[in-house]
Amino acid sequence: MRYFSLLRDSVRESLDRKPLIITLIFCSLLIIACASIGYEPLPMEETIKERLGRFGARIQISEVRDGESEFAGGWSFRLEAGPLVEVQKGALYQRAVASAKGRSLDWKKEPVPGLSEDKKTVVDPPSDDVLVGYVASMLRALAPEKSAVVVESKNADGVVFGVRFRPKDRSLMFYGHRVSVLFGAKTIYLPYSDVKESVYFIQKTLAGVVVGWAGVLAGIVLTAAFIPNMLQKGMIDLILSRPVQRWKVFLMKYLGGLTYVFVTAVFLIGGCWLALGLRSGSWSPMFLVCIPLLTFFFAAVHSISAFIGLHKRNVTEAIMVAVFSWLALTSLGFIRNEMNRPNGAFGTNRTVARIFDVAHAVTPPLGEVGTAVEWFLMKGNEITPERMALNPYTRPRDQYPDVRWAQLFGVTGAWMALLLGLSCWTFTRRDY
Repeated sequence: MRYFSLLRDSVRESLDRKPLIITLIFCSLLIIACASIGYEPLPMEETIKERLGRFGARIQISEVRDGESEFAGGWSFRLEAGPLVEVQKGALYQRAVASAKGRSLDWKKEPVPGLSEDKKTVVDPPSDDVLVGYVASMLRALAPEKSAVVVESKNADGVVFGVRFRPKDRSLMFYGHRVSVLFGAKTIYLPYSDVKESVYFIQKTLAGVVVGWAGVLAGIVLTAAFIPNMLQKGMIDLILSRPVQRWKVFLMKYLGGLTYVFVTAVFLIGGCWLALGLRSGSWSPMFLVCIPLLTFFFAAVHSISAFIGLHKRNVTEAIMVAVFSWLALTSLGFIRNEMNRPNGAFGTNRTVARIFDVAHAVTPPLGEVGTAVEWFLMKGNEITPERMALNPYTRPRDQYPDVRWAQLFGVTGAWMALLLGLSCWTFTRRDY
């Protein structure tokens, strides 16, 4: 019971602060904001019209019901797109993007083959095959297993395409939807994402940025004084007068510091999960898994703060070393990944890359926590690698999250145990 009394006192010290009240008020506003978002999925017919109708086009859609047709179960429609010059420009831009093979293009500086220097006139009209490829690229998000696009007619007013396609798996298709924010004050049309993808983006922002960065940073600042304050003259004498082993006193103080981020994560993630589920109908339990994951992340950073606070007895030093270590370890993982990626930002010098590989393997991969959050949220919202590859907004450098679970929990846990063990040993043997 004496240990629970120590833990209770530490928890009270963590929660009995005005910054926590302000944090919970801010989290309440975010929960209300999530509850203000409405989702309206669109049927396939309207999705195609919205997606391909940006030329001011007219579309006639019908479902292929011929059981003997290779497109049975799919759709057939005529797309009348115009004026012709705008369709040709779009096709030439699309061809230039495909030729770049993932390289970022600066349209203000780089020429587009087939267009004039000011990009207002078509000087070399694209062939029908290029126009067909342009329309086919728009159908990519519909996950076609079989598709056929032909140019039926073409004149100065525009082009008439005949399109037939059959989806490979309707669960992979990107149905567009409308999102209303602030209880219908503004409506946004999202043509290349469904409801679950919008929910995923919101969850990633909340878990990865609000709790994962802002919440952890606030937790470091607010809990860094716990250990130095405990070591002040008078306070340490009162604590050590209790018949409790010193190392257990230190651990109870450390665990009490974890409650700030844990309470914040439970309140924000739990409340937003409920609000998003009620409004969108998408109940992703993996969003709730982010609560213990982010608490573990903070526990790793907090162990650094506690270690420095014990040895230096200085709050500022504890904050600075903890934050610097967090940023340094995250940057190490980022640089290591870039050096091992083809066409990475830091080149491919294998000797230097090997050094970063070794350094990353023996240090806590704190940057992997963000990747783990993405992995859980993608799984929870049924965003598979195949579905991700079909999304037109997926860049060639974007990859499905690959988490090194053994290193994330094993190496990080080992460093936490080492720092806490050294801290308990120091606290036990030092005279106060």
